[in-house]
Amino acid sequence: MTDYTCSPFWEETKPSMFVIPSGLLTDEFAKKGIPRDKIIPLGIPVANKFKGKKDRPYARDSLSIPRDKAVFLCMGGS
Repeated sequence: MTDYTCSPFWEETKPSMFVIPSGLLTDEFAKKGIPRDKIIPLGIPVANKFKGKKDRPYARDSLSIPRDKAVFLCMGGS
């Protein structure tokens, strides 16, 4: 799962394992009654093409973002 919280009703499902995005969530899942031996914190998978440093000037130029302007990224989801 990719949520950074134990979403309602997850504890009512019966998967063989719960793969969670962070070990920091283990206690939260356990408090919902999920056995600790079924909680595996592996992180969120990221494709290799997104890993590593990118050249900022090239990225700005390719997206037509002026090099001297601030950039703010706002994200959300459900």
